[in-house]
Amino acid sequence: MIKNERQYKITKTQIQRFEEALRAFAKEQRTLKGVDPIFKAAHREALQSQLESLQTEVAEYEALQAGNQKVFEVDSLDILPSALIKARIAAGLTQKMLANRLGLKEQQIQRYEATEYSAASLSRLAAIIKALGVHIREGVVLPGSVSLDSILKRLSKLGFDKDFVLRRLIPPALQTQLEEAGPQEALVIRVAAAIARVLGLRVEDLFGRDQLHLNQAALFTARLKVRANADMTYMSAYAVYAHYLAMRVLDAIEPSRQTLLTDPNEVAKKLRASGGMTFENVLRFVWSCGVPVLPLQDTRAFNGACWRVDYRNVIVLKRNTGSPARWMFDLLHEFRHAGQALGQSNLSIIDTSAIAQDQVDVDAEEEASTFAGDVLLDGRAEDLTAIVVQRGDKNVPFFKSVVPRVAQENNVGTAELANYIAFRLSLEGFDWWGTAANLQNNDAASWQIAVDLLVEHLDLKRLPETDRSLLIQALEVAP
Repeated sequence: MIKNERQYKITKTQIQRFEEALRAFAKEQRTLKGVDPIFKAAHREALQSQLESLQTEVAEYEALQAGNQKVFEVDSLDILPSALIKARIAAGLTQKMLANRLGLKEQQIQRYEATEYSAASLSRLAAIIKALGVHIREGVVLPGSVSLDSILKRLSKLGFDKDFVLRRLIPPALQTQLEEAGPQEALVIRVAAAIARVLGLRVEDLFGRDQLHLNQAALFTARLKVRANADMTYMSAYAVYAHYLAMRVLDAIEPSRQTLLTDPNEVAKKLRASGGMTFENVLRFVWSCGVPVLPLQDTRAFNGACWRVDYRNVIVLKRNTGSPARWMFDLLHEFRHAGQALGQSNLSIIDTSAIAQDQVDVDAEEEASTFAGDVLLDGRAEDLTAIVVQRGDKNVPFFKSVVPRVAQENNVGTAELANYIAFRLSLEGFDWWGTAANLQNNDAASWQIAVDLLVEHLDLKRLPETDRSLLIQALEVAP
């Protein structure tokens, strides 16, 4: 770990030397003959590995200096020294500046950090924490009070089954340790810390007996669109999980100016000019407007969400279908939400496929879906709907055979028209989404396209290890 500017400059020089060595090695390989290829590969890989290690250290130091990381994980007291060093760098303090705040010589701070504070007393560590202006919060867990089973039972009351907890809320490294060592108390505490981090809880909450209350649940329920028989407890809990991931996406992406077009004809024109109405093209358009898109594939809960934090929007698409048309419809729907109420610094909208008229801003939902329909149907969503209703003699069961003919006659996609018809019927209390799904062309590539484009934009080095591993884990295909 780089701890000061001197080490930073030395490391940068070492990187240049390794880069030169790799270039020289590559040049020599074109002239040298008779050398074992395995030896060549091993030598090149050794140089490349050392170079990448140095580059990682430099990137971490530069990220700390830029103030990209605000929270430093401390799973145990063993990690506290490195967290304090990172906090100093992130606060813009040199070793000398910290020493001055403590009334010490710079060399003393250098010795402390060189030895990971091994010789520092508890009172000195407390003084350093105060001088840095950081807040450290740790709980004390009594022996015998720790149980993984009890945590799983408490989370099950939120709707999270054991499989989901192990697969989504616990970092892979901790999962592996649980499998190899079993639920030892120290390990379970670390697991609890990770879960608490995701769900906005305290570690002691997970080990307690009182009912779990998610701190952020109220943020989502105000404009939550749900079925009448929806499990609101699980809905809110999953929303907290999805929100945590969405915020990590914003953390891992360089902020950029968001251009939020609200005219469907203008959006359609740009899409036609850049490649047409394909899911990948629509997705790239949304990204080009500065709005990141996080795809999730867990079952139940909601279909999509749009959050805005400090005027930065992020969209979550949650689809289990392979229909590109449905992915496009939901994406454009959420994109329109992102363009609503631009004067508000924060926004939270979560969508399911059915509408509960008394729980949502119906006008905003109708506007968002109409926008999506007009983009995908060349601005003729309502006109085509009228034709379907007339041809079907206002008899909903007939619409399934009418929609393909109307789509073909008007040179629009059958799936795209079917999705819009399903939306319009939902306003009348009909659930036609199942029928619309039967008119879709499935392509499993939609999910992977969304994941690949997200990964293309992420700078995972900006995230702490736990956040990074949980985000990567969420992008794995759900079994």
